[in-house]
Amino acid sequence: MVAETLSYLFQLVFNGMVNGSLYVLIALGLTLMFGVFGIPNFAHGQVYMIGAYVTWLAAGIGASFWLAVLAAVLTTAALGVAMDRATYAPVKARTGGGISLLLVAFALYELLGGTAELLWGPTGRSIQFPITGRAEVFGLVLTYDRIFIIVSTLLFILGIHLLVQRTKFGKALRALSQDEEKATTLGINSTRISVMTFAIGSGLAGVAGAFIGAIYGLNPYMGLEPVLKAFVIVVVGGMGSVVGAIFGGYLLGIGEAITTGYLQSEFSTVLTFALLYVLLLVRPHGIFGEPEER
Repeated sequence: MVAETLSYLFQLVFNGMVNGSLYVLIALGLTLMFGVFGIPNFAHGQVYMIGAYVTWLAAGIGASFWLAVLAAVLTTAALGVAMDRATYAPVKARTGGGISLLLVAFALYELLGGTAELLWGPTGRSIQFPITGRAEVFGLVLTYDRIFIIVSTLLFILGIHLLVQRTKFGKALRALSQDEEKATTLGINSTRISVMTFAIGSGLAGVAGAFIGAIYGLNPYMGLEPVLKAFVIVVVGGMGSVVGAIFGGYLLGIGEAITTGYLQSEFSTVLTFALLYVLLLVRPHGIFGEPEER
């Protein structure tokens, strides 16, 4: 009885690690855009959706899954840069940010979502994942495709960590996160850093879209729930904190899986926003964030 209970719990944790990995890929880019540059890129969810559709389209014309994922990364990276340069940057320069950026983000969300629905219709699609099969270990069912997603995400996390901590780009990014105006006066090219940040963050969202399209399928409405949860993760983990995005993503993914496994799926959404509410009361700057200086 105890063995079966533990096996079921570990199965839920494994399932939560899969969803948590997808949340992390989305939240990593968002925490840099929102936490460092103050851009509430709500349209990030649609970038993730576009990544799924590019993968589906490329695979549909005969490209291998891996080449299709590369196409999705390049397309979403370019889309992210275009969004930054054509909309967010000009609006931020004229208004200083705030509600104007949020309205632009919502407009982009609707524009991209509506365009996708017009082009491909509301019908759900699917992508064939090239990795199949499963292993059973101590009663746990571990499918190879989901193991691949977890391992790949851990490699992406390592890459982002090295990029932020060991490169000139990362040093400049950290300086901008602390004081953008002062960092700019010291010679840091904030435009170049912003372009690179949007390219990297949007590319990661494209990877997440490709993976989730292959696991769960895709449709034009798939971007809303993940981006809402990604914002929760960013706030819970701490604005601009890479470690916080990773911790928050896996915390939410595993928490949802356990809640769904022992209660009902509806409670997982309640858990998401209850977690945000409690944390904002107890630690408004997030688990790994730093309080603002007054």
